[in-house]
Amino acid sequence: MNWVGWVLAFWDVVHSVIELILAAAIACFAWASWRVSTRLAWLTGAMESHSDIMMSLEATKQKVPMVWWDPTVEVFPHDGVAHGKPCSIKKLAIGMPEHLRHYQGREGQRRKRELQQQAWARHFKASGA
Repeated sequence: MNWVGWVLAFWDVVHSVIELILAAAIACFAWASWRVSTRLAWLTGAMESHSDIMMSLEATKQKVPMVWWDPTVEVFPHDGVAHGKPCSIKKLAIGMPEHLRHYQGREGQRRKRELQQQAWARHFKASGA
């Protein structure tokens, strides 16, 4: 019996082995993608914290006052922000870490979204749009 006859004779076994190999390959790819995504999240967080630290060091060197800012209590200040206008930094608002905010978790996200919507409504009302 040649190999084609053997495959046809034991098709159930061959089919099961092929499915097992494919399932193992899918599991390996899923594990690898999970591992890459966790490392990418770590790298992104490290880059953000490095950026914040460098900005704080430069602000300290330039004697720009810095204040902690909780976006769940009040939206970030954006007075005079418009396209094409010169930027001047009188005060630097630094975002508080999630675990130190007044509102945390889903309640914090909901509160932050509500404050942003209120700020947009005030902005559009003031601009007459």
